[in-house]
Amino acid sequence: MAQVEHKLKLHKKLAQMLTANGLKAFVANRLLHEILRLASAELERLSGRYQLQLENGDILVVDNWNAGETRDVRSLSGGETFLASLSLALAMVDYLSQGSPLESLFIDEGFGTLDPETLEAVTLTLESLHEKGRLVGVITHVQELAERLPMQVRVEKGQGASRILT
Repeated sequence: MAQVEHKLKLHKKLAQMLTANGLKAFVANRLLHEILRLASAELERLSGRYQLQLENGDILVVDNWNAGETRDVRSLSGGETFLASLSLALAMVDYLSQGSPLESLFIDEGFGTLDPETLEAVTLTLESLHEKGRLVGVITHVQELAERLPMQVRVEKGQGASRILT
């Protein structure tokens, strides 16, 4: 009888997990864990300090300069938030490109929030992506970054319309 009750509990749990919502939640959770794993490695490489972790459905930042303390990602500065966002974007591209030719990434601004040291780290990351054969489009108003980009399309805002300069 105990064996039959155990099997019944197992079957009920499986039936619950295989409902449309249960299966969707399971797959979404696995996907989130994998993307956070990739993003965490990228963020640690970029920042030399932070990692990401999922705890009770919340994304936390692990501060390796503060004995591995975890805290809410909303406590990051503007530049640190940019690095975390870039890490997540790169992780999603890496995850989605497995077996598919997903070779381009466009980044729209956020560079103005970076201090010179962080801007340098981000620029080196973008350059390394280019070396790996990825097309990285950057939309920026930060002159120091724009000067380091080998190819540029400059746009001038005008009354009623914008125009391409180069």
